[in-house]
Amino acid sequence: MLKYSKTKIKTKIKSKLNQNSKTKENKMRKELMVENLIESGIGKRHAKEMYELYDTFDDLEKTKDKSMYFYGNAGTGKTLRAVAQCIHNLGRHKFMDSTFKFINFNRLLFDIRESYTTNPAYEFEVVRQCQKVNYLIIDDLGTEKTTEFTRQLLSLVIGHRYDNLKTTIITSNFTISENQAKIQDDRIISRIVDMCQITNFVKQHRYKRGNKKKPK
Repeated sequence: MLKYSKTKIKTKIKSKLNQNSKTKENKMRKELMVENLIESGIGKRHAKEMYELYDTFDDLEKTKDKSMYFYGNAGTGKTLRAVAQCIHNLGRHKFMDSTFKFINFNRLLFDIRESYTTNPAYEFEVVRQCQKVNYLIIDDLGTEKTTEFTRQLLSLVIGHRYDNLKTTIITSNFTISENQAKIQDDRIISRIVDMCQITNFVKQHRYKRGNKKKPK
C-alpha cells in the first residue's frame, strides 16, 4: 500500500524543490549583501559578521532613518550598531551599495593625502560621495589629528548632510564635549548635536533575547 497518493507525492516533491530554491536564493542574497557592504567601505574581515548579526538588535525600528552619534569605549558595539541601523533603514533584501557609504575618518584622511600624487580628483570624488549617499557612517571620529584640512573636510560633509536632512551616523570614542575640544569648530559640533540622537555605549548594546551570539 502506498503511503502517499500521487498528488501528495507531487506536492511533497514540489515543496522540497521550493525549499531548496529558497535556500539557494537566501545564500545568493547573503553573498550579494556582504559584497555590497565591502564595496561600501567595510573591511572583508567584518562584513560577513556584521550582516549576520545585523538583526540581533531589538531597537532598530525605533531609530529608523535617524541621524545618531554613538560614543563609548572600544568593543561596546558602536560600529556594529551603526551598520545594523543602515542595513535596517535600507531594507535587508533591498540593500543597494550606492545609497550607503562607510568611512573610517582617520583612514579617509590618509587615503586623500596619498592620492595627491596619483589621483588628484579623489578628494573631490569622495567628498561628493559622502555628501550625496542616503546613509553615511563616519567611524572613529576624533582619532585623527585635527588640522585646518580636517575641519574643512568635516564641514563640507556634515554641513551638506545637515542642510539636506540626510541620515548620518557617527561613532566615536569621545564625548561631544571632548570632540569639540579636539576639532575646535563650534559650527561643526553644533550641527552634529542638532541633527543627531546621542547615545552613550557604556556596555554592549541591546540584542534580541534568545540569540546566542552577542554583538562584539
